[in-house]
Amino acid sequence: MALVEALVVLAVFLLISAAMLGLYVQHGRLYSLGQAQFETVSSARGALNGISAYTVQARRVVTSTVIASIVYTTGTSTLALELPAINGSGDIINGVFDYVVFYGSGDTLQRILAPNAASARVGATRLLADNVTGLVFSYDNADVNLVKKVIVSVTSTAGSGTVTEEHHESGEFILRNY
Repeated sequence: MALVEALVVLAVFLLISAAMLGLYVQHGRLYSLGQAQFETVSSARGALNGISAYTVQARRVVTSTVIASIVYTTGTSTLALELPAINGSGDIINGVFDYVVFYGSGDTLQRILAPNAASARVGATRLLADNVTGLVFSYDNADVNLVKKVIVSVTSTAGSGTVTEEHHESGEFILRNY
């Protein structure tokens, strides 16, 4: 009788252990999915916020600009903007301009800020997102000199193993056009 009871206890223990292991594995998958969703959403929205911050300040979209001997040409994967330069108080310096470029390279979205020597802005290259699987800049006018609105579409993907999440964000930003 003791042997039968021991086998029943062992069987119940194994069933409970298997159920607990299943719950643990499922929790891990849900956690990974949540992390991937958070990463994709924050990456896409962060990229749009970074683009928006400079686009709404822009005087105009430029056909191309040269920064550190590299030519950046406005197109579907690159956006080059001319911004009025500002002084230390944040006031506009008339006739002086800073340039900012947003471009996709591989799975990254970069921002390069190239200020005029008279500007208070600090030049820097910044990584806006590192999991971009889709980036499209489009414009309300085929003539870059007449663009008043920039439409940005960003898709980011994250995950590992069997858990992969994709998120798409888009935004329309109107240039200030001084």
